[in-house]
Amino acid sequence: MRFAIISDIHSNLHAFTAVLEEIAQRKVEGVFLLGDIVGYNAFPSEVIELVIRNNIPSIMGNHDIVCCGLENPIWFNSAAREASLWTRKRLSEEEKRFLRQMPNERTVHENIFAVHGSPVSRDDYLMDLMDALNNFQHLPNKNINICLYGHTHIPAIFSDRGPSHDLGYEGKHILNPRNRHFMNPGSVGQPRDGDPRASFAILDLEEFSFEIIRIKYDIDSAMRAVLKSGLPQFLAERLQVGA
Repeated sequence: MRFAIISDIHSNLHAFTAVLEEIAQRKVEGVFLLGDIVGYNAFPSEVIELVIRNNIPSIMGNHDIVCCGLENPIWFNSAAREASLWTRKRLSEEEKRFLRQMPNERTVHENIFAVHGSPVSRDDYLMDLMDALNNFQHLPNKNINICLYGHTHIPAIFSDRGPSHDLGYEGKHILNPRNRHFMNPGSVGQPRDGDPRASFAILDLEEFSFEIIRIKYDIDSAMRAVLKSGLPQFLAERLQVGA
């Protein structure tokens, strides 16, 4: 079985559309979203509509829970806080209800578990191998050998034994099915690894591989939309550099 794994769309309609078009060209049994549908960029309602239309299951990210009104952005930086409150004002009650019903975590397929930040908290960042090693113990049971996560906006693969790919460089990574792994597909809508292209992954359970895929999209149009909306200029500029 093959699944497309996406995360951190952050209201970037141009990037999300490009990724969906690429996924449609690949033979996958399903698509799974690791949270942060909204926040930062200019098209929250349009992105939610696409998620619903394509019947993509998702878990709740830290921006989703703020933008739907369940939490306040007290720990966000100023740009993230401004964007989350801007988004909250523009979402309909129906769209907010959609975000509120998303679970915090989910078993995706047999021994595959999905979280936004870490098994402990959606706000945690798994940035390196040590972070991952400290979190294997918090998985729901020892039979889980894959934990999918997002939040960092950086593709990565961390294994409890053997080599890890601190940065999941573009391409296919063949993994050992006897090991346990944390896997991050990177961000669709706001990459932060110095590569501005949208990032997602294909998880292949037949060959036990995780393929990081980067897709060009119309960054200039996405930037113009952010600026036109009145969101902070910094949020437009970071799209251009992948930071």
